[in-house]
Amino acid sequence: MKHPIIMLRAITALSASCAMTPSIATAGPVDDISVVARFDQALALGLPQTILLPRDNEHDAFESEPAALTLLSRMAVDIRMPNGDTIDMFNARVDGARAVVSRRANHVDVTMLRDDSLDTRGFTLGTDETEHVTRPAAGPVEFSGQPDPIAQGSSDAGTVRVVFPERAAKDDPLTITIFVHDDTGIVDGHDLYRDYLSWWLAELREKIVPDQAIQVDVVGRIRGVTDMKYGGNASISRWTSVVAGLVEKRGYRRTHKDKYLLFTEHAISPGLSGVALRNQSEAIASKAGGYTIIAHELGHTLGALHEDAEIHYGGWWCETNMYGNHSPFRSHCYVYSDKNRARIRDYIAHGVL
Repeated sequence: MKHPIIMLRAITALSASCAMTPSIATAGPVDDISVVARFDQALALGLPQTILLPRDNEHDAFESEPAALTLLSRMAVDIRMPNGDTIDMFNARVDGARAVVSRRANHVDVTMLRDDSLDTRGFTLGTDETEHVTRPAAGPVEFSGQPDPIAQGSSDAGTVRVVFPERAAKDDPLTITIFVHDDTGIVDGHDLYRDYLSWWLAELREKIVPDQAIQVDVVGRIRGVTDMKYGGNASISRWTSVVAGLVEKRGYRRTHKDKYLLFTEHAISPGLSGVALRNQSEAIASKAGGYTIIAHELGHTLGALHEDAEIHYGGWWCETNMYGNHSPFRSHCYVYSDKNRARIRDYIAHGVL
């Protein structure tokens, strides 16, 4: 869904761009070897290191010089994809602005974290061609104007039985398991990671729990799990039962640091693209909710509230991750408010007291 005032924003950005001079830390042409090869060389030398990124002629019309990508440090996040690939994350800056870099297989993604948008540039080993991915405006997150089904834990099949997870040990990792529903057609999970997870994990590591080990598993094609029927508020009850079976039969844990999210193709019901049980382990998110939907629903399981969400202004108005009634006239900030950061930090440290 596009912002109805996207043209106004474009005109504003165009005017600003004409007055700006690119901040390039390293002058000179981009090397002949590919971005991925330069990245690997920089990593071998030890961080921090700066390499050059080619500008994308289509989207960087006013910036002809190479961009300076400074790799600062590796993020302690263990990420595994359905096809067995692992992903390494790095805290970075592009021309001084905050960014996160992801390295997997023969590919590097550079996600620039702007005030109210995400901008990802992808690069494949052997070429400097930019694979540009721009984040569009996201759709509604949850049904507007209704009592919060997340906090109440209710469903049309009756109230979900609230059994809070046991407390995990201090040194246990925060473990996020995302089960990709069969109807999404997702095979390797890389687009899901790039669009929904990379920036969110950077938010957790940099702004909320920098010392907390984080493990993310994206899995698919498990009979009786990723083919679960969903639709209506009873979906969260069914998903809770499926997770209970995983805990009992497959050895999954259910502590306050273990979260299980089902990622679906379709909305749960008209206007409802995500549900979760606050302070518990289970959540469902669909593509219909836009790129903040996983951060929103897992935020609920980590203790975050709609009431503590905020609207920020940084050239345009944007909503923090937990905002419950999304407006098409505002962007997403892709961050939590300070109050919700504090709630998540406290929950991870102590669980439900």
